[in-house]
Order: sequence, then structure tokens, then C-alpha cells
Amino acid sequence: MSTIEDVVRVSGVSRSTVFRFLNGSQVRPAAREAIQGAMRDLNYFFDPRNTRGDILVIVSIKEHYENVTVHSDMVAGIMGRAASLGLHVRMHAGPGPLLREAEGADRRRVGVIFVGKSDADEDSESAELAAASVPHVSVNRVFDDPRRSFVSVDLRRAARDAVEHLLSLGHADIGAWGCPGGFRLDREKMAGLREAFEARGLAPPVCYALEKDGELEDVARRLLGEGRFPRAWFGLSDTQLMRLAVLLRERGLSIPEDVAFVGMDDQEASKFFTPPLTTVRIPFRQAGASAVDVLLGLIENSCEEAVHMFLRHELVIRESCGARGATHG
Repeated sequence: MSTIEDVVRVSGVSRSTVFRFLNGSQVRPAAREAIQGAMRDLNYFFDPRNTRGDILVIVSIKEHYENVTVHSDMVAGIMGRAASLGLHVRMHAGPGPLLREAEGADRRRVGVIFVGKSDADEDSESAELAAASVPHVSVNRVFDDPRRSFVSVDLRRAARDAVEHLLSLGHADIGAWGCPGGFRLDREKMAGLREAFEARGLAPPVCYALEKDGELEDVARRLLGEGRFPRAWFGLSDTQLMRLAVLLRERGLSIPEDVAFVGMDDQEASKFFTPPLTTVRIPFRQAGASAVDVLLGLIENSCEEAVHMFLRHELVIRESCGARGATHG
């Protein structure tokens, strides 16, 4: 039996374009013809008109996700895409009987999208769903496990691009703080930080962790008190930089004159912050929408084991890094 992977291979078209075509979105005429030809050759049948009304998408998300802008953006992408396809959506915030909820879904076909969960919760729920053959996709996560589906930018590459920009400006004394013990997301970004240093033959930077060093503000106060606060800071999120800026200004320090900032996410507030933040733009809404496309493909094609979809990121240079000629992006 042919699968979407076969259609991708035979058509020579990207996986994401094949998913968009199968889900009813417009694609380039040449791509459409290649996909249709591959489907004919493979005898691959897909009729979206008869397959959507009985599908339920469960969004498994951290509690109080609405307080985190990037999580809200991912959910907005999921909801918008699901609505356009006529899919049913149910939110599942925090811990609880996710598998039981999936199994009791009124005879609908069910799939799960993970947003913002801790590693422990997401890994546990994923294992349960896999054992029950329930398709699921993670957003803004990257897994080495070939059996785990995800939609994300290359987080390690994105972090490396951000740090390489600081290094190119002459900043070799760079600090960073995160929660690598609880979040794969932070481990990937810190790995990108280290790779940027290794590529230039520099000694590994010091990365501070919540688990052993305490909260960001506590770390910053200690470093300031000891007179060894770094000349530049890589924020694993723009929110971290905004928190840090408050403390630095209380101590009379300026950005970027005293400390250069580069972050990740490019939240809406980032370009209005003072000074506007240099950051990596991540398409969170697109990631949420694409996760729906991937999940639908997994539901419709049980032979598909997993899908790994990478989206593009972009370094947006603004004033916080101290680069000359920085402009608002």
C-alpha cells in the first residue's frame, strides 16, 4: 500500500507541499501536476471531502498557556487551520487522562498535538499514545527518535545563528540561562550556543541552569555582585531578556552599551521593547497550522510512522545587539 512518503519520493515535491495539496491548499501548478501524476502512478487515493467530519484533534498543552505568547500563537495556528479543514478541536490543558479522553472521542478518529508541555509530561503521554496507536505531533520540539513526529525550526541551528551574530560583533563573553533539565527545547538551544563557540575554536561558554543555579534574576544578581556579568547575553527567549533588562537597569547598566542582547522567538513585543531586541524569528502560527497538516496525514495514512518537518527561521537584527545600521524588523 502506497504512503505519503511514496508520493513525496515519486513526485519530487517537498513533503510540506504534498501535505498542503492533500489538505486542499493551493500549490504551484507544476507541483500539483507532479503530485497528481505520482498519485496516479502509485494508485494512491485521497478524498478530503469524505474524511474530515469525524476527526478530532486534541491539543495537549501546558496549563495557563494563554500567559505565554508563543504558545498562544501556536494554538491560534492550530485552531485556524483546523477550522479551515472542518476538523473538531478539543483543548486538554495540564496533566490528566489524555489517553482516556482520546479513546472516548465518540467514535471519531483522533490525533493529538503537543504544545509547551514539559519533557516528562510529553514523553509520558507520547508513550501512552504510541502504545494505543494514536497519532500525535509535537510543535516547537526536535527529536532524535525517528518515531516521534514534530514540526519546528532547527532550534540548534537557530540558536547558533543568534550566537554567531554576537561573536561576529566581537563578543566572546556571552552568558545564557535556561531549564535544560526540564525542557528539551532549552537543551537544543544551549547546544547551538556551544556549537557556535566550538566552530570558532573558543572555550565553551558558561551556561547557567535553573536546576543548579536558581532563577535568572538570582544568577544575574550574583554575577553583578561579583563583578563578572558577561558583556553579552543570549536569551533562550525574548521574555528572558525583558526580565533581565529590568534588573540591569536597576543597577544603572544600559543595553547595548554595557550588555548586548540577542534572543529567540521575535514576539510582537520584541520590536517595541527599548531598545528593540535582536532576535530569531520563529513562525509559531505556521508551525501550529503545519502540525495540523502533519497530524491529518498521519491519521489518514496509518502506514506513516513519523514526520519530521523543519520550518525556516530568520535572524532579525535590531538595536539591542549594538550592531551598526541595525533596523527595525
